Amino acid sequence: MVSAVMQQLTAVVYQEIGRGVTLVVDVRKEAQKLKTTLHTIKAVVVDAERRQVKEEAVNLWLEELKSTSYDMDDLLDEWNTCILKSQIANSKIKDLKKRLQVIAEERNLFSFDLNRGNEELVERPISTSFVDVSEIYGRDQDKGSCLRTLDLSWCLLKEIPKEIGQLMRLRYLKLSNNINLQELPETLCDLYNLQTLDLTRCRSLEALPLGIGKLLNLRHIDNWETFRLRFMPKGLERLTCLRTLKELVVSNGCRDSTTFTLGNLANLIYLGGDLKIRGLGNVTDLTEAKKAKLCNKKDLSGLTLCFDFNGRTCSEDIILEALEPPPQLERIEIRCLKGPLIFPSWLKSSSLSQLRHVILGNFRNWEHLPPLGKLPSLESLEIVKSSAVKKVGVEFLGLVREGQTSSSPSSSPMIVFPNLKSLRFTDMRDWREWSYDVPSTSRGEAESNIMPLLQSLDIQRCPNLRVLPHHLFQTTSLQELSIGWCPFHTTKYHTTGVA
Repeated sequence: MVSAVMQQLTAVVYQEIGRGVTLVVDVRKEAQKLKTTLHTIKAVVVDAERRQVKEEAVNLWLEELKSTSYDMDDLLDEWNTCILKSQIANSKIKDLKKRLQVIAEERNLFSFDLNRGNEELVERPISTSFVDVSEIYGRDQDKGSCLRTLDLSWCLLKEIPKEIGQLMRLRYLKLSNNINLQELPETLCDLYNLQTLDLTRCRSLEALPLGIGKLLNLRHIDNWETFRLRFMPKGLERLTCLRTLKELVVSNGCRDSTTFTLGNLANLIYLGGDLKIRGLGNVTDLTEAKKAKLCNKKDLSGLTLCFDFNGRTCSEDIILEALEPPPQLERIEIRCLKGPLIFPSWLKSSSLSQLRHVILGNFRNWEHLPPLGKLPSLESLEIVKSSAVKKVGVEFLGLVREGQTSSSPSSSPMIVFPNLKSLRFTDMRDWREWSYDVPSTSRGEAESNIMPLLQSLDIQRCPNLRVLPHHLFQTTSLQELSIGWCPFHTTKYHTTGVA
């Protein structure tokens, strides 16, 4: 128990408190002294826990250490709250330093062995307790006030009691998979120490609390599959320490004065992992997309951009161009574009050198697919419901350069889709032909330069497809081929030029 407390104090307290008290020089110095004292005590804790069973004096020493450790943990919470109010409990840290110094001096009376990290603790003898645990009162009369973690997932909750705001030390709140939960109480925003809020698959949740901007310690908002959210509250941009935000919803403009805008995303500079932005069809101010500065979010690894067909914008190409992702992005998904539009320059260049997975879906008016062949790390590509595409040709490979046509190839051949391993087409209703008219003096060389590592090809529900490219029948890397709901019995491969 004590070892765990000491580990938390040395590994967490001095990171969080040290960062928080840098505004006050005296407190920073006192915190450094505490750190030194705790390290000397931690070195003998293992031996003390071994000897406490037989030595009453050691047991009393450990009890005092536990008491001080609990006070330290309480002070951490006070500091987190005080930092928000620009106040630091300097007198308390000095008092704790004195108490710890006494404990450190008393340890010399017991001649403890230093902990070397590879010794096992002696198991304490099992004893029988005749005490009713429910009658025990702890250090605080209100036991709930000490709660750090609360898991209410899968509880079929329809509402959260407003009394939850009394759990002032709560750091982790899990409400995931409560599919009937419609709203969160505003008192939740009194949880100043909250670091993680998990709302995954709360599919009936209609809004986040308007005061969420008060939760300045919040690091993670897991709100994946919160389909009914229609806006994000104003104030979310104040959560500058936020590392995780699974879904961001762009408002339809009905609550402009109380909503987070796309441009406010620039404030959340530490966002990482996967981010889905939906409701992009609601963007009316085209400068908001550029203000978001997605390209500066270096910790993002996955990005989903969903425009939604019920949006009002008619400048999707401008918005999409402005939402350039950071160069280290690994996954991107773009959905529900009405088009027609100009493909964003960042999608057809090699600037996204680490992009490995791409999904493009629900494009109503795209007549051609974007030129993706130059993406050097692309491993999987899925095209879904691009209903206006009739032919997939050389433009898909990205071989047509500025001032060129498909009949004027470059002097030096290049490998297109050099690392593509998985390719899937689904629900391409008007798609008829897949062929590349690229003349070459060396047909075999051209074929080997197209998707040389392709292992899996899946074509589903493409009822009008008749022509497949020749290189699919020549590749030696293909391991899985699945074609369903396609007139494959009449399909042929392209024979003119290089296919």
